[in-house]
Amino acid sequence: MTIFVLIFGIFALVFGIAILVRPRVIRIYFSLCKKNNYLKIGGLIAVPVGIIFLMAASECRISWLIAFLGIWSIIKGILLLVINKETLFAYIDWWQEKSLIILRLLGVITIALGVLIIYSS
Repeated sequence: MTIFVLIFGIFALVFGIAILVRPRVIRIYFSLCKKNNYLKIGGLIAVPVGIIFLMAASECRISWLIAFLGIWSIIKGILLLVINKETLFAYIDWWQEKSLIILRLLGVITIALGVLIIYSS
């Protein structure tokens, strides 16, 4: 289970670096999320990811962080499945309108979280 947590941490680190170097990447990502049913697919993926994180938490160095991320992922997945599209799209639009500095800050936070997850696994 911890290998999955490690892979997720590496993915978060790489994604954070991409956002930091090219903040427009996150805008492209959000645009893709708005197409088709990608948000619903994200919700269907987030719930099992959260369950895996909860199962792996006891084996990790910072178990409370991994458990918290697991619970957060499950809640996020459920919300993506039950909240209507208009509300989700409004939230995505809100993020897309943020300045490049704010998006870079999001990248730094994602990098820090990725490093913590990698260390924890």
